[in-house]
Amino acid sequence: MKANRIIDHRQRIRRVVTHIYEHIDDQLSLQSLAAIACLSPFHFQRVYQHLVGETPADTVRRLRLARAAEQIASGVASVTEAAVGAGYGSSQAFCRAFRRRFGVAPSRLKKSGPAWLAERRPAAIGFSLVELPAQAGYGLRHAGPDWDAGWSCCQVIGRAFAAGLWDPAGRGLFMQYRSDPLADIGVTVEADVCIAGDDQRLAALGLERIALGGGCYAMLRLPGTLQTSIAHARTLLHPYLAETGLARRAAPLLRRCTTDLALTPPSEWSFELYVPVEARPAGATGSAAQRPQAACVCAGFDRAIAL
Repeated sequence: MKANRIIDHRQRIRRVVTHIYEHIDDQLSLQSLAAIACLSPFHFQRVYQHLVGETPADTVRRLRLARAAEQIASGVASVTEAAVGAGYGSSQAFCRAFRRRFGVAPSRLKKSGPAWLAERRPAAIGFSLVELPAQAGYGLRHAGPDWDAGWSCCQVIGRAFAAGLWDPAGRGLFMQYRSDPLADIGVTVEADVCIAGDDQRLAALGLERIALGGGCYAMLRLPGTLQTSIAHARTLLHPYLAETGLARRAAPLLRRCTTDLALTPPSEWSFELYVPVEARPAGATGSAAQRPQAACVCAGFDRAIAL
């Protein structure tokens, strides 16, 4: 399939996935979602299932059941209320779907909610220290209000995928922010969106060679969009720097996407944020002796050595 067709399909499905996430309580029929994608219902269903790996109805059902599980486990809603909110006409149908999805009845989950949530939620978020090599990548310059650079991500991945050069397990999709999201998420962002690795075949796809800075970084794994996560990152960063005797280094922040932003609802996004750091100058507050032993991740994030 040609690159333009792949990019076009990804852009259309991105609009639909975002709409589902933002209107999860609405009537989301196949016809209404196909209209958002500007495709016939038959064509839309085929394209969506091919790219996402499930039908649109599966996505809606999965997101509603996930929300219902959170509500029941945290005590926010009763089983009946959660069933209605998930769009089920009867508690029996809801319980059957819930058990198939999570392997446990909703009533049992209500009793063991905190423990169940603790098992399913990721471990406590915190920084780790990593050393990245300076490397090249190929991609596009991005400027605009979208700090997640969705359009540029679709373009870069679509072109690489059409040429058989996209391997999400072996290549990282990076955003190098020339605007500083830790200072302020304003109206416009400037960033480089690129596939890491000095593969000159990517240049033939109209992608620009981009230099990714190396050095020491504080790395934080975050869920969701940059806009929803950045305040939490700021809250964690300042105590971390004080405790480790480090300071911000004058270099762009890096972000490595660990989910496909075009094909995944924003509630299921995750990424790694790399904040450039260096030893705090002598006489400044904090002790460099408190700096933790850290992993050094290099060249594709597939091997580690000690700092």
